[in-house]
Amino acid sequence: MKMLICGGDFDRESGKKSKIIEKLSAELIKYFDTDIFNGGNLNEITNIDFSKYDIALWCPNISNDEEKIIPNIKAINQKILLISTKRVIEKQYSDFDVVGHLLKNKSNLGIKITKDSNNRYQFKLIDPLGNEYYDGAELSELASSIGDRVKFIKGLKRIKSQRVGEKREFKISEEFIDFIKHTGCEFTKYVNAVNPNRFLGNASTRCMFGFPAEKQNERLFVTQRNIDKELIETNGFVEVTTNTEVVEYYGDKKPSVDTPIQIRLFDYYKNINFMVHGHVYIEDTKMTHSKIPCGFIEEFEEIIEMYPSREESSFAVNLKGHGCLIVGNSVEDLWKYAKFKSRDLTEK
Repeated sequence: MKMLICGGDFDRESGKKSKIIEKLSAELIKYFDTDIFNGGNLNEITNIDFSKYDIALWCPNISNDEEKIIPNIKAINQKILLISTKRVIEKQYSDFDVVGHLLKNKSNLGIKITKDSNNRYQFKLIDPLGNEYYDGAELSELASSIGDRVKFIKGLKRIKSQRVGEKREFKISEEFIDFIKHTGCEFTKYVNAVNPNRFLGNASTRCMFGFPAEKQNERLFVTQRNIDKELIETNGFVEVTTNTEVVEYYGDKKPSVDTPIQIRLFDYYKNINFMVHGHVYIEDTKMTHSKIPCGFIEEFEEIIEMYPSREESSFAVNLKGHGCLIVGNSVEDLWKYAKFKSRDLTEK
């Protein structure tokens, strides 16, 4: 895998190298084929071809008067795994704030940089779901943790989506809408319990009401991608086909990133008609084994490992480092599991 490392000071003159980037780069080259930009003239990095990289560690120090480069990275290369940094020395930011920073920049991983009482740099590697993968002062160990997590994520699989027709008429069950609104309020409450002074929205999503889905006969309905589900109704849903190899959807709105898992679950469990996924945990229920980010189909495999019988009609499961899933034959089934609790932030 090809990795871009960019750090140090960049300005309109000669900039300045970063000793941390120099040392961290020396460790990361053990794991990846790297191109390194460590301090210099701003022109050196304004026209980087991000399309040729699999991973970008992006932590240059650039004046706020200059145009931001980081928003262009994912715009140019949606598949790039972006690692950004947040320096928490001159100003104080919580882990909750850093997660918000990662979400804003569409980063897959982030490094929170602090100093201890002996003025020694400390590094915490976290992801947008609030999971922690390293916390310490050793750059060799930080690099090893980056290498392990990057290789794990890059080994996961996403499913493409494609539009297959015009939007067709449908209506989501009113009793399901009522359940979604109830759980949405619960999700918001238990997310905000982590930091009641700052609202982030469902602790790493751009929604408050989770990811509900409904099956009506052979028609499947999931939520729109990136929708604010605070006032979710039927028009917040998208119809998708039962195809498990490609996400096929009707209309102009794309389905949410968790749709591939939901389609597979409806296909596997023939008795399931409703499901809701949120980014909090359920009390006293089973937990999957791996920390899998949103939308990767390996999560489906872990869920059916917990509940292998295809005759299941209702259950709940906690998704490690991610959240929860409730499924049921009826909406009444879902209510049995609606007992939520906050996830730790950060979660080890």
